Amino acid sequence: MGFRDVKKLAIRCLQQGAYDHEVRGNIDVKNLFATGQVDKNEVIELIRKTSGDAYQCRPHHQDADTDVHILQPWKSGCYW
Repeated sequence: MGFRDVKKLAIRCLQQGAYDHEVRGNIDVKNLFATGQVDKNEVIELIRKTSGDAYQCRPHHQDADTDVHILQPWKSGCYW
């Protein structure tokens, strides 16, 4: 799956509410979306602003069969 496909799928899932948050400690530090500090529309905007050079795909550290998609768009003077 290429970067454009990942972006389209992620946005579609957010728009349709087809996502879930894993319960874990320190969630307030790592997931602003799960804690309600940003909403799905803000996340969609960040995904849309992400270019290919601000994207990485790596295997999950606990399950190598699970891809972790890392987007680091530049917004408001910093990487998100």
